[in-house]
Amino acid sequence: MDDEAIAAASLQAMPGIGPRTAARALRRFGSAGAVLASSDPVLARALGVDVARLKAMRSGISRGAVRRDLRSLSSLGGTAVFAGHPKYPPPWKGMGDPPVVVRCLGDLDCLVARPCVSIVGSRRASSVGISLATRFCRAFIDAGWTVCSGGARGIDAAVHRACLRSGGRTIVVLGSGLSCPYPPEHASLFDDVVESGGLVMSEFPCAAAPRPAHFPVRNRIVAGLSVGVLLVEA
Repeated sequence: MDDEAIAAASLQAMPGIGPRTAARALRRFGSAGAVLASSDPVLARALGVDVARLKAMRSGISRGAVRRDLRSLSSLGGTAVFAGHPKYPPPWKGMGDPPVVVRCLGDLDCLVARPCVSIVGSRRASSVGISLATRFCRAFIDAGWTVCSGGARGIDAAVHRACLRSGGRTIVVLGSGLSCPYPPEHASLFDDVVESGGLVMSEFPCAAAPRPAHFPVRNRIVAGLSVGVLLVEA
């Protein structure tokens, strides 16, 4: 396993540290490995906590769980992309709360090769909404853009299918782990995205089940990856 991938996943798994605080630590120390290698007093000052609190946070990292997750990712044929990785998307670097590490299946060039636009909308989409999403998607693909969405029922799924039919690249950002694709009936769609040269990604550990709180977190990644977000129907 890549040492920095392990360090990034460990930092992500540290209790009490979210993406915003992790980003501040990464800017201060330069890498996840350097963050975790720093002394307790130095890191406590950087995070704005006392040393006792930091020690509790460090002890809360399950390094066994981190390694099992990365082994699961590897068995799926996936890759961990973290801050400092050559395929880490430049737009994420401008976020206040960028992902520390994402787990990816597919072609990582989708993250950096072309500008990306997101098309999202209602899960209970109308036929008009699906038609509009499809038309916009084809226009963006024809212009050479990558199109991102969240893999959900309704507008999102229509977007990904339109990309596949148009021969374009699409990125799916899940609100669950890669081993638990949600919604489950879209598993074959996600497989088709990967096989067509697209990408399926998740910030969550591979075995993470879909939870309501995951989806707003997922949405910031969709927005942060994109030059713009088109909301077709809500």
